[in-house]
Amino acid sequence: MIKSVKDQTEKAMQDYTKTPREDWVRKWQGMCTLCVSMMFWTSMAEDAMKKAGISGLNMFYDKLLK
Repeated sequence: MIKSVKDQTEKAMQDYTKTPREDWVRKWQGMCTLCVSMMFWTSMAEDAMKKAGISGLNMFYDKLLK
């Protein structure tokens, strides 16, 4: 089971940037969508902090609200 969850999560991660988010969420299992979404959220939050500190996080927050 661990191997199959890992396999599906890796496939969902590769598909994340290729598929519109609404379609992507419907396409993949819940555990995969939670895991991959949090990985991308963390990556984007770290990038925002590295580039512009607190103001970068504020811009990222505004982007998320849209």
